Amino acid sequence: MPREKTILLRVLAVEDDCDDKVLLQELFKQSTAHNYRVTYTTSLHEAVEMLNMALFDVILCDLNLTDSTGMDTCMKIHEKAHNTPVLILTGYDDVDWAKKALRCGVQDYVVKSDLNLRCLERAITFAIERNALMARQKKAREEIQSPKGMLPICAYCKKIRDEDGYWEQIETYIANRSGAFFTHSICPECAEREYGITDMAENK
Repeated sequence: MPREKTILLRVLAVEDDCDDKVLLQELFKQSTAHNYRVTYTTSLHEAVEMLNMALFDVILCDLNLTDSTGMDTCMKIHEKAHNTPVLILTGYDDVDWAKKALRCGVQDYVVKSDLNLRCLERAITFAIERNALMARQKKAREEIQSPKGMLPICAYCKKIRDEDGYWEQIETYIANRSGAFFTHSICPECAEREYGITDMAENK
């Protein structure tokens, strides 16, 4: 018996090629992992209108549309996506182009000649997960930069108690929430107290 589909994913598919649209429809129907609720549009203008009216879990967007082409499509759809992950559908299998697309903010791209159910579902799953991870990291950085309320810190060892009640080294706490990395040195006061070094204290 096929597995029951339990996860609903809302997809906005922006595709103006009839054959490619039919292929996407067939692939989504074949899925045994998810229920896909797919909204199809044929232009960037229509896609933006839909994004202003409804929420989606992922956007699939053809690179070349009637009202937008190439990298311009990448930038415009990402700008209007409202933090929804974007997957670009393209006929180009070019590494340099892919790097430019990723720098524009899209999560990934799928080459149409390689398109099959496994490839499509893998790309959608990874795009959603990466987007969620990036959102968590952004929130954590904002919380570190603008801490609110009381932050419990040990008066002796300076460990910080996290949201789950565990005590972490301050370096670990900050690194996990901001993406910052630490290098260790010795301040002038500690150098003088611990090692009798006074040059650092004089030049501080």
